[in-house]
Amino acid sequence: MPIPAVNQIVGSKGQFLGTPPTTADQQNATAVSEFNARFYQLGIRGYLFHYGISNTALVAANAIATGVTATAQPVLGLYNPLNSGVVLVPVKISLVLSTVANTAVAPGGFMQLTATNQTVTTGTTGYNTYSFAQNSTGKAFSISTALTGLTGSLTTVCGTTIGTMNAAGAATAVTLTPSNGEEYYEGAVVVQPGSVWAIMNQVSTTTNSYTTRILWAEIPLPT
Repeated sequence: MPIPAVNQIVGSKGQFLGTPPTTADQQNATAVSEFNARFYQLGIRGYLFHYGISNTALVAANAIATGVTATAQPVLGLYNPLNSGVVLVPVKISLVLSTVANTAVAPGGFMQLTATNQTVTTGTTGYNTYSFAQNSTGKAFSISTALTGLTGSLTTVCGTTIGTMNAAGAATAVTLTPSNGEEYYEGAVVVQPGSVWAIMNQVSTTTNSYTTRILWAEIPLPT
């Protein structure tokens, strides 16, 4: 029989998530719960947001080789507005290769890029996973939107574990070998106000379509 766990937040209590209340049962004993979903504490507080698009072809501007200035279009990305009062914490990204054209050109690896002290004027407002309202502070990007307002260039920081593909053969029907389409961050990346965090592929191609999702938390800065 599993041992029930007290529903507490892991880590130091403080200004980010606050101190969870303690609940007593009818005998005045501390109530415990076996319900301990992975991101429940962030979700129940309304801190989680997500955004994505369905089966959309990559474009040249998604590729690092094409350029990493204001005309670049992240495959996935986040922008945290200046003076937002929050940090954006990517939790997970999903990039599922959903359609591939005959004799497709491989997109290369998917890389992480960043920029700081920016005023980007584009991006899509994300959906709250608790209220379902489209009301995120941060702006999300996926394939189709340029980083309008970006000054200078993005900096390539490192790769991801997102799988890619080799060029498809000439057959009309192409059989794909499944590859990893998810990557978890869970606090390893923190997007400060005025910063851009982007995922871009290496090689310009328009023959691969992806279904995407980015999940992130918005945590109030301490006052």
